[in-house]
Amino acid sequence: MNSRVDILVVDDALAVRSRLVALFADVPGVGSILQAEGVRQAQELFQRHHPDVVVLDLNLRGESGLSLLHYFKRYRQDTLVIVLTNHSDSHHEKSCRRLGADHFFDKSTQFEAVLPVLAHQALQLNCSQ
Repeated sequence: MNSRVDILVVDDALAVRSRLVALFADVPGVGSILQAEGVRQAQELFQRHHPDVVVLDLNLRGESGLSLLHYFKRYRQDTLVIVLTNHSDSHHEKSCRRLGADHFFDKSTQFEAVLPVLAHQALQLNCSQ
């Protein structure tokens, strides 16, 4: 059985979401790529589609990505959550790790570091089938 990794990208900047979608589309094994710009939309898409991977920004137009991270991990602990943020100080990283973030990347210097993580996740999913 050939499974594909479904992804939810949560970022309030359309340009960032578009760039991530374009990058992810070329990763073998990637299925659907959903996009959310805010907390409520992200929660609805998460509940409806059960993505395998969430790429999450922490700053969402006056809302906290930390609350979303907690929400995702509370409802589906097996969802791989990758935090991609400009708030990459050690305080934020520790908070994210404590809430269950699987990966934590600095948006300004590690933007494309998400790609090998996704490729590995797609490989793992296909090998487990």
